[in-house]
Amino acid sequence: MSQGMDELQQTQQAFLLNASSPVSTASTPSFSNKSTTSNPLGRSSRSSSQVSNFSIASKLTNPVFDLALGDAAASLSDERKANADPLAEEKTRERTALLRASLEQFEEASPERVRKIDLLLLTQGKSLIGYTHQKWTDQQNQRTLQMLQVDAEGTASLDAACEVYAGQLPLDDYSFNLVASEFGEIGENRQRVWQLERTRKLFSLFKRLKSVDNQDNNRVLHETIQAVIAEGLRCGILTEEHSAMLTDHFRAFFDKSDGESINEQEFVDVGISALPRDKAGFNMLRGQFENAAKELLGSTENESRPRIINPDGRQNRSRTSSGPCRGCASACSAREKCVIS
Repeated sequence: MSQGMDELQQTQQAFLLNASSPVSTASTPSFSNKSTTSNPLGRSSRSSSQVSNFSIASKLTNPVFDLALGDAAASLSDERKANADPLAEEKTRERTALLRASLEQFEEASPERVRKIDLLLLTQGKSLIGYTHQKWTDQQNQRTLQMLQVDAEGTASLDAACEVYAGQLPLDDYSFNLVASEFGEIGENRQRVWQLERTRKLFSLFKRLKSVDNQDNNRVLHETIQAVIAEGLRCGILTEEHSAMLTDHFRAFFDKSDGESINEQEFVDVGISALPRDKAGFNMLRGQFENAAKELLGSTENESRPRIINPDGRQNRSRTSSGPCRGCASACSAREKCVIS
């Protein structure tokens, strides 16, 4: 900055010297005040007001002066940036990274997003983890949430949330660390809850596959899983991308295990790694997988369903594979006891 100001001063002095040197009358601009004085050599010289006016006009219209002024301003801006506190910037980055490690444990949102409903839980430490440091209130949390841009799905950018919370949490390190650690434990709590919910839903899906496989043991054959995926792709339930993803994950498991079947816990482990982490994506793909299993089970039952003949010799098409036979007006309560068959 000092170098830029020195150049500016040198430029100003040069213009002043140029303005005070003798010039011919033909090249001198016309000014309202034309008073002149005579020097001992008989030459006419300008008055002080003429010198001042000429100097000002030169500085306002000369591009060299404008360029020097712009360089000085740029130098000042660079100096201010250089004088910014690097420790403060580093501290902000550290706080943002620490908060990201806590908030990204809310896994139910899509990647790089966080749900507003999860951020509302950040003041519920007492009910979720059994304690609270009382360093972060509902009012503070609400004010912070108002600074975020929330989309139609009720989610905000994870990076933006971390930056906003880093600027709103207590400034002193002790209080900040207490609040951040509380956020981290709340995030871990919600992560465990979502993990349990995914496990329960995958257990249910495994039972559906067992009904297709129809084995006595608590295992499902690899060929059954392949058949379900193929049926889902054939019926348009699964996309080619999802079909390939599921096929690759289960193939990797069976190649490593050298077995032909998979048990319940192994299926859950593969399912958690294969299916999306976010709630919407997980529920969608798990539902598609289960619908494909239902479709395959239904087609298998139709193929193996016995033909029911009424007394008049016609086939009864209203009767299902299980349950009462409606063709005999509720004369039986189950297929096995049907008086017609």
